[in-house]
Amino acid sequence: CSGKAKIVSDVTARHELLNKFLTHFNVRLGKKPGENLIPKEAAARVGCVAISIKSMTGRKKTEKKQ
Repeated sequence: CSGKAKIVSDVTARHELLNKFLTHFNVRLGKKPGENLIPKEAAARVGCVAISIKSMTGRKKTEKKQ
């Protein structure tokens, strides 16, 4: 993979990114999108790195043959 990574120092931006990340996985796990979101106070106490992927290499997923 190649791309860019940047440390998110702004608390509001960090809060929004962390909750966007959680919402994505809540939906995939069958939970409600707004469930178990991070409070802004907690986002202020953690680090966050935003990663933008420019290109990826690897094998393409194929359908399983039965």
